[in-house]
Amino acid sequence: MDVYGKLGCTRDDFCTMLLEEIEDGITSEYSAKIADAIAEKVAVDVLESADPKEWNACDISLGVGRVILKRFGVDV
Repeated sequence: MDVYGKLGCTRDDFCTMLLEEIEDGITSEYSAKIADAIAEKVAVDVLESADPKEWNACDISLGVGRVILKRFGVDV
């Protein structure tokens, strides 16, 4: 199915719009549910990849990305 064509755009155009929305943020209605669902996996990722005494928000951001990519089966 050409879902992009049915939406009147190309895949590249849609991915550009999607990226902007992801970088801008997900609505709080969904972001709270996402955070709750992945909190423990992200915490484990931060513990395994960052200094356990000097970690920060950047480590969480990277952890979120890694957890989500792994969930979709993408190598990180």
